[in-house]
Amino acid sequence: MVATTANALRRRGSVARPIQDKRDVVWSDTAILIPHCDADRKSLDSLAEQKLRQLFQICLRSRTFYLAARGKNVFWQFASEHWDTFGYVSPEEAENFIDSCVACRERWSIGRTRGESARLLDEFVRMHEEMLARGAKRRYRIAIRPSSISLALRKNTRRSTSCVSPATAALWPPEHFTKQEVAWLCHDHIISQLYGITFDTKLTKAGQFPQIPNANAHPLDIRLFLAFTALVNFDSHRNTSICMAPITFWDDDERRDWYRATGGAARFCWTTWEFSQWAKNEFRRGREAVAGLCHFVSPDLPNLSSSSLMSHSTQHCATEDEPWKCVGVLIRKVGNDSYQLVMEDAHHHRVSAKPGYYGDTYGGYADTGMDFKAALLEDVATLFNITAFWHGGDVPNAFEGLGICLRDTVSSSCSFVFLAAQGKVPTQDLSEEGWEFSQNIPEQMTYWEERDEYLTEEDTTECDDSGSEYCEDR
Repeated sequence: MVATTANALRRRGSVARPIQDKRDVVWSDTAILIPHCDADRKSLDSLAEQKLRQLFQICLRSRTFYLAARGKNVFWQFASEHWDTFGYVSPEEAENFIDSCVACRERWSIGRTRGESARLLDEFVRMHEEMLARGAKRRYRIAIRPSSISLALRKNTRRSTSCVSPATAALWPPEHFTKQEVAWLCHDHIISQLYGITFDTKLTKAGQFPQIPNANAHPLDIRLFLAFTALVNFDSHRNTSICMAPITFWDDDERRDWYRATGGAARFCWTTWEFSQWAKNEFRRGREAVAGLCHFVSPDLPNLSSSSLMSHSTQHCATEDEPWKCVGVLIRKVGNDSYQLVMEDAHHHRVSAKPGYYGDTYGGYADTGMDFKAALLEDVATLFNITAFWHGGDVPNAFEGLGICLRDTVSSSCSFVFLAAQGKVPTQDLSEEGWEFSQNIPEQMTYWEERDEYLTEEDTTECDDSGSEYCEDR
């Protein structure tokens, strides 16, 4: 596979001279750029270079964001999400891929080789040099106007963009959103439906809401709901943050394993550790609470062939017989270094109350997904001093006044996150009527406490995220 990438880069008009060293290639396995198929070498080379051009085009059309983020991790997360590949690409890998191409190009001297790929690479180099020349101390507003949204997207917009004039519209997203939140908000699927919505938007009817996600919702539709929740509930005086990426996987390996089975949608999802790190840094910004929505699957991969890639559109990407599970999560500061963790788990609450009914009727068990929930609890407890824990619950319907029903436990978790954004989740006794949380930790959720007793000093490392992108001032 190395030869395929090398051939794609050495052809006339490509980005670099013939590659002599494997170090010039970011991945030794180019399955992420080309599918497993019996196409001839020339076709595979062409497809690999086409994928390479896509990444440069994504970077160049996002010039304002690249300059504002100063080319740091949050930008590469944005770029890797938009890059349609055949395997998972992390933000770090996307950045390394670009850096390697730039280094290759510089050794061949810019301007001597011509062609579309070379032109794109040279343009990226100029953009990067502009970013360096601007200096690190200047702050830039990340914002878009309707004119920067493609006509096709605007035609699909059902909400506020239809009544926004390009000449008079205010900059969006609002300034009180961070770079990470802007990266979430500026995905095409989100912009096309939520552009212009802010805290000042008055909600009077169900049609103003995106569809409340259910057990078969696509991860991008989970983000759509979470983005909408943040936009309508947060103003410049906010003290809460919402993770707009669905929290889906234990770790990066599981996300890679599920990439094809989800039709590439796994790249829009976070791990429990990524959420925990992000939450920690949000509290460093002065937040008093952070919330998120866990939208996870069975640990068993479906039996799909490599040709069974499902749609990258808003169609669901879970199998019909294995719907997604959901848990709402809320972390609140209750002291100088003390935090409360609320894990909304309507599935566990309901099935525990009627195990026979749910087992016989739906084949449901209260302990479903406990491994994932245990991983979430472990990761949060690693970074936070958790002094109070609440689990279960059967929360009120946050959308009842607009006539929106909660169809399943996933929509119940959405209601919990919406109420958390509004500051309506009780701060003290969550066992009260209408909430019915418990302070008991299910036994299956604490397996990691026993495992930690056997860890040696070599197995443990301190968390040092001082260089994290989230530590930056927006």
